[in-house]
Amino acid sequence: MAARFYISHTLGAFRRYMLEDVMYCCAQHDLEHSVARVTRWVFSIIRASLRLFNVYVHPYNPSLDQVKVLFPQLDLSIPYVLLDMRKKPATIRPDHTLFISVEAFLEKYVSFVLREASNYEQN
Repeated sequence: MAARFYISHTLGAFRRYMLEDVMYCCAQHDLEHSVARVTRWVFSIIRASLRLFNVYVHPYNPSLDQVKVLFPQLDLSIPYVLLDMRKKPATIRPDHTLFISVEAFLEKYVSFVLREASNYEQN
């Protein structure tokens, strides 16, 4: 139950941040900060979702490795893009399409994982 609440709360915080901060910033430093913050939230959601399946790993690559094992059908290209940007913040360019893609990924990911978790709990 705590993991479901955390996922919901973090997704809400992400949406508020997108509306109130990201869509209005334009400076390179602000975008680098926003990408870092969004990356932490995406991986917090991923890590919390894995707890629904009794998987406890560190965030970032180990989390994605576990998601690939549990759900090989999921497209994880967005989290991998975020990881690349995390390693090389100088490559971040002022482009809001990344944030829109992250939001679309989270919408699909969260609904899919919560549905799968319900099936997992019933079995």
